[in-house]
Amino acid sequence: MEKILIIGGVAAGATAAAKARRLSPDAQITMLEAGPDISFANCGLPYYIAGDIDSRSKLILQSPESFKEQYNVDVYTNTVVTDIYKDAHSVQTVDSRDGLKKTFEYTKLILAQGGRPIQPDLPGANSDHVFSLWTLDDMDKIDNHLKTKEPKTAVVVGGGFIGLEMVEALVKRGLKVHVVEKMQHVMSIMEGEIAGFITRELKAFGVGVHTETAVTKINSHSVELDNGKTLDADMVLLSIGVRPTLQLAINSGLEIGEAGGLLVNDKLQTSDADIFAAGDMVEIEHRVNGKKVRIPLAGPANRQGRIAAENALGGNHSYKGSIGTSVVRVFDAVAGTTGLSLKQARAAGIEADAVVVHKEHHTSYYPGAETVTVLLVFDKKTGVVLGGQTAGYKGADKRLDVIATACAAKLPVSEIADIDFAYSPPIGTANDAMNMAAYAAENKMSGFSSSVMVSELDDYMKNATGNCIGCT
Repeated sequence: MEKILIIGGVAAGATAAAKARRLSPDAQITMLEAGPDISFANCGLPYYIAGDIDSRSKLILQSPESFKEQYNVDVYTNTVVTDIYKDAHSVQTVDSRDGLKKTFEYTKLILAQGGRPIQPDLPGANSDHVFSLWTLDDMDKIDNHLKTKEPKTAVVVGGGFIGLEMVEALVKRGLKVHVVEKMQHVMSIMEGEIAGFITRELKAFGVGVHTETAVTKINSHSVELDNGKTLDADMVLLSIGVRPTLQLAINSGLEIGEAGGLLVNDKLQTSDADIFAAGDMVEIEHRVNGKKVRIPLAGPANRQGRIAAENALGGNHSYKGSIGTSVVRVFDAVAGTTGLSLKQARAAGIEADAVVVHKEHHTSYYPGAETVTVLLVFDKKTGVVLGGQTAGYKGADKRLDVIATACAAKLPVSEIADIDFAYSPPIGTANDAMNMAAYAAENKMSGFSSSVMVSELDDYMKNATGNCIGCT
């Protein structure tokens, strides 16, 4: 009888357990989770704090009891795995509540330990009014602080996805919020055109935006920046990135990859043939350029969990990699990215270019039309779509999914130019924003009509003497 042992009980782990049971009614399936909860919606945590989700229970998708009842999976929470004995096909655990030790055997092991927020070595970072957001317990602590301490000001350190979602949440809770980002702009993985749209939205809602600077010290009611400024902060949210949970894998002698994640092959098998892995702790292949990358996102983690379970039970399912499609809503604005940015494509040695178009999301004469921005990155030689970004108040997610599909299918821009997208006056336009972006890319490739990105503007102006009005 197969004994499938899964370490980690959230996205990849819970999905792996459910998939394993669907594939094998007879296997003994056990899931070990270091924390108190399994299968919770960690992507929804900021929205509970914001008040958009009114019930904590809605974030708990399964309990150990319901998982046992529905899938006949034995679940152990608050159970920390301390050692993997590969030769004996067993693991040693300790209960974090009472210190009780226990041994579990396996025929196949699936690691799905995810990651943890990076904690900076910063004076004051361990204070009671400083938080990160990753678990339900983290969420409860923040919510309790907001209710009992009634802070008036907050600083969010890090302008990425979780950071900006928490900016919105804290503004909705009535706080004056500042966001501090070390890079040139918030959402540093996006191009200036897209990040600028988000920055404008933040400022429209009274958020202080501080870029190209860092926090040097956290005080009881303020933070100090490296540019000499001080910001009021009755509470601080740290959101500067996620580090994979790898110590157990390292101690077990499993191979770590070049991108700093647990190395797996296309079957999600580690350097030990009987140990598979999935989720935020692994590094996988980027579908566009083939490079090894870490992409800590819920969608890839869930798909990897399914595939790891299938292969652990004798399957031969290859994981094709990820293109890193991500989208964020900040107040009323939506922005997203997929595939490679222009900078990433060029860094990978691809002769890449990009275009940006701004187009109404449905016909301008029908009430409610909003501009949607599409940035399309493509190979100058072949026209193949390498990635892209979108932004807007309506329709940005729809166009982002088109670009993601084009990336995965390696479509050239000429194919997108000829696609019939859904159209009626309240829904779209006869020439969709994606058609227009493809037209612009074709024109740029042929030399018929050039265009300039925001990131290229300074260099263009320096070299444009005699080619533009007013240039000197």
